[in-house]
Parts: sequence; C-alpha cells; structure tokens
Amino acid sequence: PDVAIYLNNLAGLYKARGELDKAEPLYLRALRINEDALGADHTDMAIYFNNLALLYKAQGKLQDARLYYEQAIEIGKKTLG
Repeated sequence: PDVAIYLNNLAGLYKARGELDKAEPLYLRALRINEDALGADHTDMAIYFNNLALLYKAQGKLQDARLYYEQAIEIGKKTLG
C-alpha cells in the first residue's frame, strides 16, 4: 500500500534528521499496514523490519534491533533462499 511507503519515507527523513522519536511511530505504522495487507512473511516486509532494526540500533535499543533484524533474515531465508 502506498500510504505505508509514504510513512516509511517520512520516518526515514526524521531518522536522518536525528528525530528518532518521531520516526518510530511512523515506521511501526508502516509495518502494521503492510503486515495487514501483505502478511508477515511477504518479501517486502523484510525492508520494514530492517528499517525498524536500524532505528532501534540508532536509539541504542539493541535487543529490539536484534529482534527485527532476525525477522528480516528469516523472511529472506524463506523467500530468497
């Protein structure tokens, strides 16, 4: 869904500006929209999981980052081999 792409892009802008607290809810909302539309195991979901992982890493939330990195990796393994 296009709105998820726009939210993801806006979140990326906030992240680039160092406004990490503004980025987080947008990344989460984009992830939920796509999860509902595509399913949690869809290839495109890896991008959204990875973006959240990068944000959490930047925030120092390393356990959260690891969880989302692992989800992205699992999708890659299932869909891309």
